[in-house]
Amino acid sequence: MRAVDSIVKYIEGQGMTQEEAAAVVGCSRQALWDKLNKGSSRFHKMLPIFSAFGFDLNIVHEDGSPAEFEIEKFIAAASRARNMYFDDLENVIAAMGYRFELVRKTE
Repeated sequence: MRAVDSIVKYIEGQGMTQEEAAAVVGCSRQALWDKLNKGSSRFHKMLPIFSAFGFDLNIVHEDGSPAEFEIEKFIAAASRARNMYFDDLENVIAAMGYRFELVRKTE
């Protein structure tokens, strides 16, 4: 499942309205749903959305085993590339045999 789809499913599973979900993120309902559904959101703009709902972004092999590179450095580099689309990066890592995975933050 795509990371964005996981967030949408999480929001629905919590019984949140679109307005409530947007309030969690701190943006308008339309802005949040555009980011989640249009496939044209920048990578660096998606990370705060995941974080607002209590998730960290991880990268794993398609079989679920850990990635063989420093994920934090990869995410930091991708975040600095301000024109990188989230969906495009997700497709690139999929072509390399990886996938994004949302992991619940531990307190």
